[in-house]
Amino acid sequence: MRATIAKAAEGEGRFIRRSVGRGQYGHVQIRIKPNKRGNGIEIINSASDDEIPTKYSKSIGEAIRFALESEMAIGDQVVDEHCIDDVLVRVVGGSFDATDSNELAFKMAGIFAVKAALKKAKPVRIS
Repeated sequence: MRATIAKAAEGEGRFIRRSVGRGQYGHVQIRIKPNKRGNGIEIINSASDDEIPTKYSKSIGEAIRFALESEMAIGDQVVDEHCIDDVLVRVVGGSFDATDSNELAFKMAGIFAVKAALKKAKPVRIS
């Protein structure tokens, strides 16, 4: 069974781990909205290179797609695997740390941003 979203929403994800030596830092802001039926998942990166360096774009896109295609609980509702479809996700901002940012941190931040947005976007089941 698949699902989509009923309305547009924004989400923000941060992944911050400080430790002795090098830490991890990633911060992603997204807007998600319903897309035309049959268009699948579209991801557009509109964040500037000053907000999120281009080298992390691929990691963020992979994380967003993973989060939308994975089974997850959203609030009290469990959405089935391979579920959220026909959505447009736009990466609108974020931040990085010149020392502590890495691909893993941005992947985690992307997943957290999707989860936050889906809580507000009202997932609905479709055929």
